[in-house]
Amino acid sequence: SLNQISKQNSHFTTHTLPAFTLLQQTQDELAQLHNLSFALYGYTIGSDTYAERSEQLKSQLHDKLSQLGERHRFNTEALKTSLYELFTAMDHLEAILSAADTDWMQQGTL
Repeated sequence: SLNQISKQNSHFTTHTLPAFTLLQQTQDELAQLHNLSFALYGYTIGSDTYAERSEQLKSQLHDKLSQLGERHRFNTEALKTSLYELFTAMDHLEAILSAADTDWMQQGTL
């Protein structure tokens, strides 16, 4: 019926599309973090720029996951765990690459 179609349309535009937009933005920000890490690894950006931009992206990602969980009722616990593991790895990379006395022979696991 027309009423049912209207309800489905309303749900799609008020819930599904905003959630999809948040997911797309989250994916874009993860890609930016990925590129940022490669920029630091390739020494095309400095440690200060990396730290500033990565903290900004981390904050934005945390906010997006909170919105997905609270507003759209997504179960984000596994995503948050994976995200924090990524943040830990990025922090480790930053610490190694910004250390003046890094022994590159010992850091062969990069």
